[in-house]
Formats: sequence, structure tokens, C-alpha cells
Amino acid sequence: MQHVHIIERAFQLAQSGECPSMEDLHARLKKEHYSQVDEHLGGKAIKQQLRVLLVSARPPAPEGAGLGAQV
Repeated sequence: MQHVHIIERAFQLAQSGECPSMEDLHARLKKEHYSQVDEHLGGKAIKQQLRVLLVSARPPAPEGAGLGAQV
């Protein structure tokens, strides 16, 4: 089994939609036994890049979501 570098894996997970937030991304990497996650993903630039991917990977909200129960 080939080991994927933590940065590459972070980008894979961010694009996949499996992690809805940075906290989830960090937790997932730690669960996958990556070490020094906070140090590797602590830089301003990488955080920004990952946040953009996390947001773009979210499924669209259902039509009418957030409008309340209007009858």
C-alpha cells in the first residue's frame, strides 16, 4: 500500500465532500494515523486553500431551505 503524503490526503478529503469543516478534516487525518496534522495544516495559505475546497465540495442546499415553515 502506497502512503499518501498528509498534504495530498488533506486536499483529497477536502475535495471529496467527506469532511464538512476544517475540524472534521483534522479529525479524519488523525483517525487515519497521520501525525503532526496541526503543524502541517497550520499555515495561512493552506488553510485558505482547504477552506475553499471544503465549501465547494458541499452539496447544494435543498430548494427552500432556510426559509422557515411558511404555509
